[in-house]
Amino acid sequence: MEFSGFGKGAQQFFIDLAQNNQKTWFEANKSRYEVEVLEPALRLVEILGSKLATLRPGIHYEASAHGRGSIFRIHRDLRFSKDKTPYKTHLGVLFWLNLGLPKKDNPGFYLELNQAGVKLYAGLWELDKARLEAFRQSVTNPGPALELDKIFQALQTAGYETAQPYYKRPPKGFVAEHEAAGLLLYRALWAHKANLGAKVGQGNELVEETLYFYQSCFPLLDWVETHLFG
Repeated sequence: MEFSGFGKGAQQFFIDLAQNNQKTWFEANKSRYEVEVLEPALRLVEILGSKLATLRPGIHYEASAHGRGSIFRIHRDLRFSKDKTPYKTHLGVLFWLNLGLPKKDNPGFYLELNQAGVKLYAGLWELDKARLEAFRQSVTNPGPALELDKIFQALQTAGYETAQPYYKRPPKGFVAEHEAAGLLLYRALWAHKANLGAKVGQGNELVEETLYFYQSCFPLLDWVETHLFG
């Protein structure tokens, strides 16, 4: 199976949806979503997922839609949101490590298709209470802290954006007397690549560039798995 890319209709669908975010419009244009967005996304999951799982054992993926597999539901959860528009204006795809948490809370790789193109993420978007505690315990030690600092530096040198300090001061009770002590200010561990708009319709190039970014982030994922889930 080869991935031929997303057609121009995929981005146009999200442009139109952003201007007509209501159920009646979506139902009238549902076939556009299924043909232009969902069907190529399912092929991408199969192709990219099989390659990823070979390169990085432990990665899980499933080419199914509606939230059951790698493709997130396009319907928004409105229960706790002030924004009551019913649909997301992007498509989210996840390849994850199954480490005992709900799928979206595990570390992994994420791809987002929106009206501007494609964004890529890797790592852990936000640390829950248990992971934050484990992270802080880890980075008080110079070995794990300096290793993570080098990983972030390598990703930044490669041109990728990484998580940045969130807190203004270290948490109470945690002291780190080494050059990577600033990591105590973090609450997320991710890397990000954007500006893939020109590659959306170029199937092989999109797959290869996505794989290259994900492989560049393997050390980050390994660090997270070892120190926060070990």
